[in-house]
Amino acid sequence: MLENIPAKPIKIWPCKVRTIMEDLDAADREILANMIADKDWPINTISRELRKVGITIAGHTINTHRQGNCSC
Repeated sequence: MLENIPAKPIKIWPCKVRTIMEDLDAADREILANMIADKDWPINTISRELRKVGITIAGHTINTHRQGNCSC
């Protein structure tokens, strides 16, 4: 009787880092990608520096992306 009910849809939340990167030009995208990949850049410092130029993103969001645990 219930076998025709479709499976629960899976919601995949977009990664905010990816969303921000898509809006940047190629040079800025490369700079941000390098900052995130470089473990010498503390996550909160990246977040703070981005906020100074008008990009708001939480440190834990950057950390999730850095660790590869986001939807990317």
